[in-house]
Amino acid sequence: MEKTISQWMRELLELGSKTDEEKKTYVLEAWNGLDYSQRFIFNKLIGGGFRIGVSYKLLVNALSKFSGTDESTMMHSIMGKWDPLETEFADLIGGAHVNADSSKPYPFCLAYPIDKPVEELGNAEEWQAEWKWDGIRGQIIKRNDELFVWSRGEELVTDQFPELQLLAPHLPDGTVIDGEILAVKEGQVLNFNQLQKD
Repeated sequence: MEKTISQWMRELLELGSKTDEEKKTYVLEAWNGLDYSQRFIFNKLIGGGFRIGVSYKLLVNALSKFSGTDESTMMHSIMGKWDPLETEFADLIGGAHVNADSSKPYPFCLAYPIDKPVEELGNAEEWQAEWKWDGIRGQIIKRNDELFVWSRGEELVTDQFPELQLLAPHLPDGTVIDGEILAVKEGQVLNFNQLQKD
């Protein structure tokens, strides 16, 4: 049975308004037209338990290599606003529906611990040191009136930190802030675990 993933998904979504008998007929016909491996995937789709068992980052890397699309573009494309009924798979992994340049991050400015005596570092005016905060390294980017948040692992995590959207009206386009995202309450920096809560 030659159908694209988008065709299958569209038909499955349309089943919601069908009668039980119509749903049964559709599923049985689908099973009869698929081989063993295809039926396995189809059952995962209709059951809502389609877990591929790999990390999001690994999936993005694989799709990036498969399509030749830059990883940050791929991440932006998948996490961007798109309608599964309107966006074809090829357009999705190619980033056709997004302006990836709007959110593309810069290389992270990471600090490293001192591995030799401070006296050997030379003039203090020629180097910098920073506190090691217990947070998540992130990069905030404001371009084309949109604000994006990237993790150090090059994952677009904008939706995970809605509070940071409060910065958007106050930052000019072209702003990039590279630093540690912290949970703070009453002026006190909270434990890293607080950032992991929903």
